Amino acid sequence: MVITNFNDSLNKTNTLILLVFLALLPNNLLSQTIEKAHLTTDKNLYAQEDTIWFKAYTFGRDNRLSDKSLSLKVVVSDTEGNKLKETSWPILQGMAEGYLVAPKDEGKYIIAAISGQMVGSSPEMAFTRSFFVRSELVDDVLLSAFLRSDPEHVSDSLVVDVYSRMNPTSPAPDYRFSYELWSGENRLDRGNERTNGDGEFRLKLTDIPTNLSSYRLIIKSNEGNRQGDYQFTLPIESVPSPIDLQFFPEGGQLVAGVPNRVAFKAMKSSERPVDIKAVLLNESGQVLDTITSYYQGMGSFNLIPNHEPLRVRIIEPFQIDSLYSLPSTLNEGLSLSLVQGQENQPLIRLIPSTNYKAEQVNISIQQFDQVVHSFQAFVNHRQFFELHMDNLSPGVASVKISGPSGEPLAERLFFAKPDSRVNVKLTTDKKEYAPREEVVANIEVLDEDGLPVAGSFSFSAIDIDRSISPVDDQPKLMAQILLKSELKGFIPTPNFYFSGHVMAAEALDLVMLTNGWRRFVPSRFEDAEGIEGFIIRNNNKRKIITDKKIKITDLEAFVQKDVQVEGEGFYIPSSYFKYKGDSFLITADQEGARDKFSIRISDSSRLAAIELFKSVVENRKQFNANQALYQLPFKLREDRFNNTLILSTVIVQSNRNTEEICELQDYHFEKPWITKMAGELDLTRASIQALLLQMGRQVVGFGDVKLISIRAGASKILAVDALLSNEKTLGGVPIPFRVFINCDEIPVIPSYNFTIPPDMQILKTLEQISFSNLAAISVKRGSYDERPILIIHTQDDKVIYKPTFEKFKILRAYTDYSREFYSPAFDTPEKVNDQVPDLRTTIFWQASVVTDENGKAQVRFYNADRPNKIQINVEGVDTYSNIGFTQTSYQVVER
Repeated sequence: MVITNFNDSLNKTNTLILLVFLALLPNNLLSQTIEKAHLTTDKNLYAQEDTIWFKAYTFGRDNRLSDKSLSLKVVVSDTEGNKLKETSWPILQGMAEGYLVAPKDEGKYIIAAISGQMVGSSPEMAFTRSFFVRSELVDDVLLSAFLRSDPEHVSDSLVVDVYSRMNPTSPAPDYRFSYELWSGENRLDRGNERTNGDGEFRLKLTDIPTNLSSYRLIIKSNEGNRQGDYQFTLPIESVPSPIDLQFFPEGGQLVAGVPNRVAFKAMKSSERPVDIKAVLLNESGQVLDTITSYYQGMGSFNLIPNHEPLRVRIIEPFQIDSLYSLPSTLNEGLSLSLVQGQENQPLIRLIPSTNYKAEQVNISIQQFDQVVHSFQAFVNHRQFFELHMDNLSPGVASVKISGPSGEPLAERLFFAKPDSRVNVKLTTDKKEYAPREEVVANIEVLDEDGLPVAGSFSFSAIDIDRSISPVDDQPKLMAQILLKSELKGFIPTPNFYFSGHVMAAEALDLVMLTNGWRRFVPSRFEDAEGIEGFIIRNNNKRKIITDKKIKITDLEAFVQKDVQVEGEGFYIPSSYFKYKGDSFLITADQEGARDKFSIRISDSSRLAAIELFKSVVENRKQFNANQALYQLPFKLREDRFNNTLILSTVIVQSNRNTEEICELQDYHFEKPWITKMAGELDLTRASIQALLLQMGRQVVGFGDVKLISIRAGASKILAVDALLSNEKTLGGVPIPFRVFINCDEIPVIPSYNFTIPPDMQILKTLEQISFSNLAAISVKRGSYDERPILIIHTQDDKVIYKPTFEKFKILRAYTDYSREFYSPAFDTPEKVNDQVPDLRTTIFWQASVVTDENGKAQVRFYNADRPNKIQINVEGVDTYSNIGFTQTSYQVVER
């Protein structure tokens, strides 16, 4: 919360103050919080500098909404590992909502998110999702290519027909283009060619390395009417690529002489499953069985092994020397499997080997690292036991068999209650609409028993015809929280397992058999958002002071709390700061003129957050990941609005995050901004006053501002040492600037019956900073409803403090911007017939649609102009953290 309006006077005192950030190190809580996050965006494909709307959730280890964290930290990076944007948003009742601004350049990008309590945990626990940015301009010339040669003989030569078309039926003759042939991160060939009079060219490449498995042909041309390259990517899959085939016995081990079920998974790379057909061979090469994958390279087969080595050969797709050995077989043990009994009752089946010494075993059903049900059994023959589901929550669970001394004998993951979810019904009042016509969407939410439930759901309506993305199958809320976050390894098509498809249940069970536990590791901080600090004597000895009290004041309600410094420091748990705003003031009274001291805060947690995101970004590096965007299925189709961006551009600009005023490269060189780079300023005049006065007559220096009413809602402002503008009120009092250092605003602190020292004023703050790394200074005049703005830009956003004792820091727990989705109302004939086109691709977004006690809610919005298919997605949780999702679509037709 940035405070700009206040009523009481500011008096100069000797109080020492500190405005603190809330993600710092504590060390004396009794328990740690394990959380996981999910972030739902309105779509996965955006225009350049478009607005990315999101709804976020934080869940605890028990898959229930967790409200322990203060903030959600969100980072945007490119696929080369560069962090582009970092924001922080308040978490309220386990949920957060906000928006980001898409990057300027086309390509693939990564969003990473963690809750505040996840700081200090492993990078694998961070939530990540991908999105693409694409120009909204349709290519003037359509480039395409088709493979003519057999992929099996790609090592001999590669023959590709290249086409250049003005439109699907008219050639673009004599069109210059360049090509590059890539395999992985290696460029194999490149060149320049020209199509003939019919817009065609046959490209033949030879001497291609034989030890590679897949290729990409990238075709580019800048011969057109706009800046930038036209691109097209042709992926070429060579059939004899190596396959990684792994085997997973159902109970963890193969046991000799008894029936065993063995699951398998075939992958071409870490994230590329491949369906196979194979044969099971004994030691002499005799075929024992034929096995076939069931879904996304996963499958299973049954066998009764002995001690003879068994191997599998893949016959489709054909593999040279494709022999894979099964795991070794135990002489003695238990075979564990889950089977269906009468009326589909799940049962635990245990079969001991013939030489297994009969003994009592412990059978436990576990979930969320807790034993939900356990019992003992004496196993001396094939036996069946009921798999108790009553006390299980929907999600991953396990059956564990252990011996009398607790030694593990077998374990098997399973998914409990996959069909248990909130039933979300979504209907629209019509199936077809005209452009700019109002849509009425009705939502009804019921529990498993058909009773209405209240909940909070995100609602997005998008132009699906223009939003098809190479990353459209990312996990939704249910797939992320209940499945993907719980398991290690790649989970193909995660949403499919909850789709109700006839193959979904068995496919989900194969996922359980072929992926292990993620094993959640808590943060190394017991309370990553608590505050730990100490007070030191401001002299040469720097002695720690142990007999002072500090005062914490939240700057929203202005409620104070005293904390006694104990031992060598003080500690404030994060729970104290919950629901008290984003900024807090820490003060300590100065007792006499010789009482010189400073408050210091530990920054271990802040540094851990930086390191965590650095690791996440590094792990998601994908060079040349942008090329999927330029494949033919993702090219924009022509329509009558071809390359018309009038209203959509306006919408993108109007939806820009207010923090974008800090981005120097965006538009600070356009009116009404005045920007001077460091080279344009006389840096020999090092004082901040001298630097600012070089910006022009609008900046008139520092001084006092009296109690006044300015134009912005008749707000009252009183400040000391404020930066003054030559703009004045009717009474002739100068209007103070809003002052930023990069993206952090220096707040004006109001006085509510306690004194504020002059150290917190803007001039005093700026005098603490060394601008040896100054990049630029930008000034923007005020307008009718906003104060003038001054931003000091430093290189790499680094703030260098002068070598003095810091008396305060200006830090913030999170950024709480409020903004509603732009949604025009075409509710009059004049608006309907307005000639300015409405080309939104996100037709409507609402982060929190709340259903009433009858489980119902209604959403109204208006269509844009394109006659395309619109898809509505509704996703969220009820008051008991049960997850629900649904989607529907309707068609917009020309009037």
